[in-house]
Amino acid sequence: MITFVDSFSRWMKLYGMRRKSDTLAFVKKFLADMSGTGVPRSFRMDNGGEFIGRDFIAFCDNAGIRRTYTAPGTPQQNGPAESAIWRVNKAGHAARLEARRLFPKIDFTRVPGFGRDGERLWRESCHWAAGGFNRSPTKANVGYKSPHELFTGRPPPIQILSFFQPGYMRVMRARKMHPQAVLCCYLDNGDNHHESVVKVLKFATGRVCMTNNVVWVSDRAPLLTPPLEMPAPAGDGGIRMSPPHRL
Repeated sequence: MITFVDSFSRWMKLYGMRRKSDTLAFVKKFLADMSGTGVPRSFRMDNGGEFIGRDFIAFCDNAGIRRTYTAPGTPQQNGPAESAIWRVNKAGHAARLEARRLFPKIDFTRVPGFGRDGERLWRESCHWAAGGFNRSPTKANVGYKSPHELFTGRPPPIQILSFFQPGYMRVMRARKMHPQAVLCCYLDNGDNHHESVVKVLKFATGRVCMTNNVVWVSDRAPLLTPPLEMPAPAGDGGIRMSPPHRL
């Protein structure tokens, strides 16, 4: 995981990264996502091999981005970033563990892709935690403003959903008798999408997808156990109606 933190507002953005060799690709992706806010003046980072490579240095020089490195063995020189990484990982881990207690009606053992204690969703839980920190007021900012408000100049969205909040998302039906909605759970807001778009996990298949047509279920409402997606019937699967009898 690579984390970008604005030193002024404490606003953060995360990307899931499999290999450190992909650092430059995600730096380019971050600059493309932030194209509307301008180019950062400098990057402060440690002396990791991914930050001192020839390609990374050449890219920063061509983009006009100054590079500032911390002294070896002194992570406190990059306090905002180190603190953000620690808080996001801890909050994401706690969210995965608390999902079972907050939503006892969900049988997590039947959710494909959840894994033991949700460790397979560590990236989504960290994204959820980062979004919560971005929308929460902090005393580190002037006037106890949230990082989102200080970075974008707009108040953050009021609605904050719990990680793995259950709901029903509308889907396209293959047959008229198939259900119009399937059970899903909330993971995070949609990256680079409108605020109404959210990222959810479909219980029946374990796939992560984006949707803007979902209804969240309260804790008191009954939940249908997965799988909810009906398999396509063999053959044409159509319902044949007999012709009406003539009187």
